[in-house]
Amino acid sequence: MNGKLIYKRWLKTGDSKVFDVMAYDKYTLVSYRDDNSNKSTYDINWFKQEIEPQLFNYEVSYRYFEQGDFGSLTQVGFEGKDKGGQIDYWGLGWLGIFLYDLNKEEELINVLLSPEEIEQSDEWFGKLVEHLTDL
Repeated sequence: MNGKLIYKRWLKTGDSKVFDVMAYDKYTLVSYRDDNSNKSTYDINWFKQEIEPQLFNYEVSYRYFEQGDFGSLTQVGFEGKDKGGQIDYWGLGWLGIFLYDLNKEEELINVLLSPEEIEQSDEWFGKLVEHLTDL
């Protein structure tokens, strides 16, 4: 409503929903933000539209946690034959990117960006895409 998310919880059934352009619930893994400041263009919808279609040999999973260290957490996990990792989208604006080379048994990317550092996400997502798509 007026640019703000609306949260509704039904006490009788335990169901809850967040209303935005459309309704989301705890089973719908679509990212939304607890805090509207420091928005990144690299949200979970961006990942689903731009990156996931390129990941032919990867298994991709989405998980949501209501309570975390930096607010709610929507997590994208991906695992292929050679590489695996995850992206953590925190509700309070934090962003975590982790990528591991399974053959070499070494970390390729392990970064946690605070809301003040979010402008660095361009660089880190560029590196992630290069590794995942072997450009």
